[in-house]
Amino acid sequence: MPGYSTPTTKARICRDKAAGLHEAEIAEKFGLHRTTVLHIVKQYAQTEDYYDIKAKPGRPCKFTPHDVRVAVRALARTEAHDVADLQKEYFPEINPQTIRTRLKTCGLNAYIRRTKPLLTEAH
Repeated sequence: MPGYSTPTTKARICRDKAAGLHEAEIAEKFGLHRTTVLHIVKQYAQTEDYYDIKAKPGRPCKFTPHDVRVAVRALARTEAHDVADLQKEYFPEINPQTIRTRLKTCGLNAYIRRTKPLLTEAH
C-alpha cells in the first residue's frame, strides 16, 4: 500500500494487533513494512484517535492557497496587469518570484500582455 496509511487502515492494524496477530502477519496483510506496523501501533495505542494529524514542522507558507485564489481573481479581472502590480497592490510583503512560482502551479505562465491590438497589412 503506497503512500500514507488511511485512518481506517490504522484502526484495522491496531485491532489486529490487539487480537494477538504478529507484526509480520499484519504487515503482510496490509502490504506494509513490519516497522511501519510497529510505529502505527505505538502511536495510536494510547489515544486511538486515528484521524488526528499532527502539525508538520517548519515555517508556514507566506502565500496561502487563499492568497493564490485572490491573485488569480485579480489577474482575471485585470485589476493587476502583471505580478509586479499584483505584488505592489495586494502582497507587498511577498517577493514577486514567490508569487510567480505559485501562479505557475495554477497554470498561469508569465508573459507580457500586448498593450494594443496587432495591426497587419489586411487592416
